[in-house]
Amino acid sequence: MLSKVKNRVRNIFLAGLIVLLPISITYYVLTVIYQKADRFLTPLIIKVLLASGITVPKGFLIPGVGVMATLALIFILGIIATNIFGRRIIDSVENMLNKIPVIRTVYTTAKQILEAFAK
Repeated sequence: MLSKVKNRVRNIFLAGLIVLLPISITYYVLTVIYQKADRFLTPLIIKVLLASGITVPKGFLIPGVGVMATLALIFILGIIATNIFGRRIIDSVENMLNKIPVIRTVYTTAKQILEAFAK
């Protein structure tokens, strides 16, 4: 009886983990991309504004730059992934990743989980 309860609790926990992992990984990756794009593009845009003679107040932030850059990146990757040349590039990168022991395990598992949810 206790063994059945233990197995049921374990299965419920694993099911929750399988649901949570793709969402968490996606959130983390998008957050990192967004923040890096924001940190890279904001100073670049400020330099362009200053070079064109527009005064920019100290601490000037451009809300949404990272979000827009992230959305553009996802769209561009989608374009690449949906054509033959892009598919070859993606296959080459995946083959490289599959040759690295720890990364192969993590990447393959994450890809399988995400593919399961995409279907």
